[in-house]
Amino acid sequence: MKYLIDGHNVIARLSNISLADPHDEAKLIRLLARWRWQHNNPPVTVVFDPGDFAVHGRRRTKRSGISVRYAPYISDADAVLVRLIEKSRQPAQLTVVSSDREVQSAARRQGAHTIPAGAFAGELTAPSAPEEEPGEEPPLSPEEVEAWLRLFNGEQ
Repeated sequence: MKYLIDGHNVIARLSNISLADPHDEAKLIRLLARWRWQHNNPPVTVVFDPGDFAVHGRRRTKRSGISVRYAPYISDADAVLVRLIEKSRQPAQLTVVSSDREVQSAARRQGAHTIPAGAFAGELTAPSAPEEEPGEEPPLSPEEVEAWLRLFNGEQ
């Protein structure tokens, strides 16, 4: 199953990220990376309204294994999402995450699955999520820190 996500739509429904936060998109991508890791790394494309792509210099990029797209200034994320849904070769294998009615209607017309942004936001922040980022080692215990300090200071 491939996931196509309306980025700002999901951010607006998260209690721990605000659309006013200048790092909201990066924070969502970190949550999505953890979610992907927990769900056997399905393909994920997140689409944002225009704006931040000017900072990154590209409308398309890949971060943490997630395809990230920014709508052109003359458009918005919803229009990009509808176009991606309509161009999908396997819409039955597509899950669209958005609460926008136009996006959901386009998905249903093509036979894609839909998940409301609020429901998906709840899944992203579910308490069963691990505290560490994917691939991140747990912090060292105080005893391990002491052992490493002794080793680095030449004490055995």
